Amino acid sequence: MKVNTDSMLLGSWAQPGNAKRVLDIGTGSGILALMMAQKASSAAQITAVDIDGLAAAQAAQNFAASPWSTQLQALTGDITSLTLSGRFDVIITNPPYFESVSGDSRAYTTLTTERATARIDDSLSPATLFDVVSRQLTDDGIFYCVYPVSRETLITETAEKAGLYASQRLYVSAVVDKQPYLIAWRFKRQRNCLDSKQLAIRDGNGEYTSEFRRLCREFYLKF
Repeated sequence: MKVNTDSMLLGSWAQPGNAKRVLDIGTGSGILALMMAQKASSAAQITAVDIDGLAAAQAAQNFAASPWSTQLQALTGDITSLTLSGRFDVIITNPPYFESVSGDSRAYTTLTTERATARIDDSLSPATLFDVVSRQLTDDGIFYCVYPVSRETLITETAEKAGLYASQRLYVSAVVDKQPYLIAWRFKRQRNCLDSKQLAIRDGNGEYTSEFRRLCREFYLKF
């Protein structure tokens, strides 16, 4: 699976701090887990899970070739039923967030099975995801994710039902002065004052904005 802008942005924005245990749900090629390993302390252990065996195998290969190979492990399994020992200080995911095909729509019929699993949220709905996170997160833990801005109310309500509350959200626009298409979220168990910011990926000339470059420069060599 190719690295996408949403994952790069989320991994750049998320701050694992002094987390000892990190969980990446739906790891794909392992990009978010690798980014967390690069940003976290050398004592952090990162577990990456994917329901697709080929994706998990690719992630394992990428982990083995990285400088953080001893801190990373890739597991194949359904996060809703997988047995994981202990809870996690940080959980991060770029979840599936397209609703399933319905009616006469054929929008996703050309997707491979792997891409469909990664893109359509039948495999991990928001309600299911937040239930998993609520069980796996430590009392003071942090959960990072991204969802389309169109699902803002749903995500807020679903999170609160699971006992999680937004402390930060980043509204992301593809181009300056355009409406945001995505929200990067930071959730905790404690209610906090909600800090909201905005970020545009490209300027009117199609170049990356200085804000996006500054956010992602640790991971984009060309920045």
